[in-house]
Amino acid sequence: MSFSIGFSQNLEEGLIVHYPFNGNFNDTSVNQFHGITNAAFTDDRFGNPNAAINFNGIDQYLDFPPVKPALKPELPVSFAFWIKFRDTSPFVTLILTTDYAQDKHTGAWVSTTWDGALSCGYGDGTGNGPYSRRSKSCTTILESGVWYHVIVIINGRYNMTVYLDCVEEDGYYEGSGDYMVYTDCQGSIGRKDSGVGYPPIYFYGAMDDFRYWNRALTMEEIDSLCLGVSVSEQTFQAENAITLFPNPATNVINIANMPGDVAQIEMVDTFGKTIRTFDAVNQIPMEGLSAGVYFLRFIDDRKAIVARKKFVMQ
Repeated sequence: MSFSIGFSQNLEEGLIVHYPFNGNFNDTSVNQFHGITNAAFTDDRFGNPNAAINFNGIDQYLDFPPVKPALKPELPVSFAFWIKFRDTSPFVTLILTTDYAQDKHTGAWVSTTWDGALSCGYGDGTGNGPYSRRSKSCTTILESGVWYHVIVIINGRYNMTVYLDCVEEDGYYEGSGDYMVYTDCQGSIGRKDSGVGYPPIYFYGAMDDFRYWNRALTMEEIDSLCLGVSVSEQTFQAENAITLFPNPATNVINIANMPGDVAQIEMVDTFGKTIRTFDAVNQIPMEGLSAGVYFLRFIDDRKAIVARKKFVMQ
């Protein structure tokens, strides 16, 4: 599947599944791929009762419906959800897989590392070792009892992007697997079984507002999802105050009215990939930058996004 740069903020485009978990396990996308589950409800991140799904880490999960080819797209794929871990030890942190095959790596998945950081990957169906998968491990160690917003975009072998609370995660790649392969097994949230001779690994925690796309999200769509996650009224005021000029840019871009708490500026492309990083400067050189649309992210010393601004390179 090919993907061309675009700026659609229609998050319904390519949306395979959307489980808001508002008192039921129904898919609110046009596909109506309602979840099949033995899990229960719990409070969501706002404290609303019966508004998130709860997994006990032992035997609870939610399956996608069977025999639905649309649930098994080729790469790229994207996921977005809220999640809270009740325990971050390795054997209760398997978040989801698009192909619940036993004793081997298949489909795409999201989990954690042994250290407790997010990870994602896909399998080629040849076994359960590193030779049968491609994966990316992140670096931020997660805490139990905290609601996190997660966005995962899997484009290919060395092109996987993870956002934790709307900040792009550092990470490293592992594995030597070939292309992604599916079996006829259902996808599953809350469990995965890739270890020969070992039982499945389940997820112990809560999830809310799960979405799954058959494409890579654009930078604009990522920022749209992040509204309300890391964007406060103060952030809106900062974004309105910051001015970029000239815009479109040619040789340099100047920044006026930058908030004083900005510690770093990230330049990202429309796929959300960070391509350059700067200190809190008022002028950024454009040498070597291809024509197109880019975003500047203004980040404070806590690694929180203070503001975002879009510019065009001629």
